[in-house]
Amino acid sequence: WLTIMTHLPLRQMILQKELQKIIRLPGDTFGATVNTCIYIQSNTAANDQSQLIGADLTNLSPQKRLPAFRDTLFNLEKYVGIYTPDFAVYQYPQQLINSNRNYPVFVASPKLFALVNDTNCPKRTEDREVGISLDIRLIQMNGKTIEVVRLGDIADIKQGLATGDNQHYLYQNPDVRGNYKDINLFKEYLLDEAGLDKIRNNDELRLKIVENGIHQSKEEQDFDEECWFNGKYIIPYDKGGESDTDTGWLPNYHVPTNYFIDWSRTSIQRFKSYTIAQRIIDNNEKKTITEKYRSQIAAVIRNPRYYFLPGLDYSPTGIYSPTIRINSNSVFCNKASCIFLENYGSHFALLGVLNSKFSKYILKSILHHTVETPEGKMVEFPMNIALLSSEKLNNLSSKIIEKQKKDRRYDYQSNEQKEIDALVYEAYGLNKADINEVETWYARRYPKMAKYADMVSLADEVEKIEEEITAEGIYAQRVRELIALGENKRTEYKSTLRFCLKQRSQQLYIEHSVLKTIAAFLNTDGGTILVGVDDNANILGLDDDFSTFGKEKNHKDEWVKHFDNITSHAFGDAFIGNIDLNFAEIENKAVAIIDVKASTSFVYMKNKADNNRKQFYIRRNGSTVEIRDEEILIYVKQRWG
Repeated sequence: WLTIMTHLPLRQMILQKELQKIIRLPGDTFGATVNTCIYIQSNTAANDQSQLIGADLTNLSPQKRLPAFRDTLFNLEKYVGIYTPDFAVYQYPQQLINSNRNYPVFVASPKLFALVNDTNCPKRTEDREVGISLDIRLIQMNGKTIEVVRLGDIADIKQGLATGDNQHYLYQNPDVRGNYKDINLFKEYLLDEAGLDKIRNNDELRLKIVENGIHQSKEEQDFDEECWFNGKYIIPYDKGGESDTDTGWLPNYHVPTNYFIDWSRTSIQRFKSYTIAQRIIDNNEKKTITEKYRSQIAAVIRNPRYYFLPGLDYSPTGIYSPTIRINSNSVFCNKASCIFLENYGSHFALLGVLNSKFSKYILKSILHHTVETPEGKMVEFPMNIALLSSEKLNNLSSKIIEKQKKDRRYDYQSNEQKEIDALVYEAYGLNKADINEVETWYARRYPKMAKYADMVSLADEVEKIEEEITAEGIYAQRVRELIALGENKRTEYKSTLRFCLKQRSQQLYIEHSVLKTIAAFLNTDGGTILVGVDDNANILGLDDDFSTFGKEKNHKDEWVKHFDNITSHAFGDAFIGNIDLNFAEIENKAVAIIDVKASTSFVYMKNKADNNRKQFYIRRNGSTVEIRDEEILIYVKQRWG
């Protein structure tokens, strides 16, 4: 119910109130065969201040890892902002959910959720040469503007045929899953590539064969020479791909189909007349034949005009779905849906994007949590349209396919897939911390594929940077470490202390922004503010601040004096020992490092810009929020007793 389309009205109703926690659990928590969920909700109307915690504990089995499960479950607030291959805990404003029209109650990075914003982000319209007008969403990500479109606006994603009687129509290679007829016993009736190409390359003939089938003999009534292929009438049938997770192999890129279908004229006629009642009788099924069954046709022929067209075949069902590969350019079934990209770029480039870890992350952690990836969700994928014309991406996918033709179990995930993932991450504007989030999620979602996840712990990342000793000094090193890890619950960037870059003048609200973050760190778990670094991690320095103290003075000394004055006014002198100030010189620019130690008692802040009104701030996942009245009492009691 968290993400599927049919439960949208339920989500809309629930989201009118404050959601406090969404906790996704392993199935064995309650002895279920599927993953389960606890949600905690209040009867308070949701508002701008409503925050919810989303926790993914699906790898912490209470049957196998009870101590770790208990510790995480009962201390979610302590783990906010932490993600590992075992669990992840996030916190975000409840109203963020409203930025996607499906209102998905997601358990994922709220920052990356911005990429599926389709309600209130800036947009532009572009008229394509093919006569279609596209709505392009402009998403801000780490200082870049990412242009994305709904995949369904540039591609047709279609479900295929349900025969209603597979045993009658289908053939298979004998060493694969299924119990259909052995194709080796019917090889003389299998249409070769030359015959298939004749159908594919003649649109009039293609539609005729889709509608009426292939002649089995010259004696058939109303014989049409074009539809005769020397008695060959069995064709490839895309029916999904089977994974081999023990060896780490997924059926992506190029997997020749192991299934085939009788596409004779006789079969097509049977499709159109064979009822469910007849099937029940023929197969001795233990069902009561109702009037509905007497009239209902067994086969469902979906989207026939797309048969024999080039596209991508994908499996919509299973824990590893969607697995995606080049289709057989033939007929496809309802469990091997196909994606047809017309006039917008390369199928091979699209194949690389959709097989990337980033694609899996968006589809399975945000758009649709379940083991299904239905067509209705694939169309909502936020496609960076520029990637479809990427020659490098096209070449990498082509290279994988060529190697798979020689070795069908080629280990593409250890090779070209890493380059593809890097290209996709860059195209969507992800930084190191974002990439690490996705890679860690991949290991958590697919434990058997964890060896392909290039994840690092935050401690490892810091250690790596510390090893890169430079002449800039220890404080400069620390600034670079904090920038590499990105803003989070304990780190925030501020461009200036008091100079407004837009108005080009000193403004009290700029000081207030720094002071309220200090207050939040004091009241929560402490943290560090970098002043002279903007939200996009660009090092600006403090020259604009320094300019407000006059030309003849020691700018840094005046800056420190001013900082001491405003913090003393805001908090009094009792908490000054919790605030430590240092400077780093990077690229000839000064950056202030404000380290704040968590207070042992609660701290109010006097707001100079609002008649010294006392305010109480706390730190959420990556934001500072003010709480009031009874919320303060509850928070103080929980934190300090």
